This record gives sequence, C-alpha cells and structure tokens, in this order.
Amino acid sequence: MVSKIMNKKYEKGLSLIESAMVLALAATVTAGVMFYYQSASDSNKAQNAISEVMSATSAINGLYIGQTSYNGLNSNVLLNTSAIPDNYKDTTHKKTRSPHEK
Repeated sequence: MVSKIMNKKYEKGLSLIESAMVLALAATVTAGVMFYYQSASDSNKAQNAISEVMSATSAINGLYIGQTSYNGLNSNVLLNTSAIPDNYKDTTHKKTRSPHEK
C-alpha cells in the first residue's frame, strides 16, 4: 500500500481524461469568441451601410436644395456627382450597384 502511494507521488503529467477536458474547454471558449466576433463584424457592416446611405441622402439633398422636387434625378446624375460612394458605382454599365457585386 505504501509503495503505491510512493509511486503516485512520483508520477507527473496529465491523464487522457484531463487532457480531453482541457481541449473541450478550449474548443468551447474558441467557439464562443468566434460567435461574438462574427456578431460584432456583422453589426459593424450594417452600421457602415447605414452610414453610407445617410451620407448619400445628405449629398442628394444638398444637390437639390432650394428646389421643390427631385425632377431630373436619375442614375446618370448620381454617377457624375460625389453623392454616391465610388464602391457603389458601376461606370462600365453606367448604373449603381451593390459594393459586394463584382
């Protein structure tokens, strides 16, 4: 009995179960961090899109200040001004597009 206790005293390292528990905990923490990172990234993209739309709206209102309507406003007018960000302009087809299109 005493020899078993003495042998246990000199054994070092992790057992297979302890190693598996550490790996499972690390995987859970990593998955949680990735989930929150993706959520924050999506929120940031949505906020950027809203900001660009508000900027375009403000620029269009500035173009037509003092006028009673938006008569004559079309995609050609928008493409030739700075009202629409460059990543929304498709100059080859003379139209506006989503910035995610290629």
